[in-house]
Amino acid sequence: MSAACDFHIHSVHSPEESCKASYSEILEKALSVGLEICGVSDHLHARINEPALYAAREEYDRVAGDTPIPFYFGVEVSCLREWDLEENEKAGEKASIYGVHEGGPEDSPLTIHLPVELKRDLKFHYVIGGAHWPLGAPKDQEAVIRSYHRQNMFLACHPDVDIVAHPWWLSLIHISEPTRPLYISYAVF
Repeated sequence: MSAACDFHIHSVHSPEESCKASYSEILEKALSVGLEICGVSDHLHARINEPALYAAREEYDRVAGDTPIPFYFGVEVSCLREWDLEENEKAGEKASIYGVHEGGPEDSPLTIHLPVELKRDLKFHYVIGGAHWPLGAPKDQEAVIRSYHRQNMFLACHPDVDIVAHPWWLSLIHISEPTRPLYISYAVF
């Protein structure tokens, strides 16, 4: 069985090194694999990513008017703690494109970086929310699982989030000595 749609596609406008495709290339690939509808959702972790999303919207506006299949403009926000965003802002020019997600209080209130002005200016069709890191959790399996669960529940209840991204995914590199095996799958378009 193959999917007829995919709304979780990243492009050159995401900070990840593996994202190299333009929107035109994404549409070409979508057609070649039989998608009937798709959408891009480049990453937004913190304020430092905003210029890339403005560039993404410009590219979307150039190609979206003449597409062979319905093509939508979304964003994938990362769940972070308020502490992470505050620390990243303090870093100024040395801020991380991923926000800060190590150290700090494990129980700091959760948030996403999605300012009202950005939503207004970029007119996202949908918002995907993702738990990408264990936030301040010790490097043990139970703490990492607890952190991801807390984040996924926060995202599932957030009024701006339409889709929870990869809720089954855990980053095992953050666990120093797993006490029991975890079975995790992750697919990439």
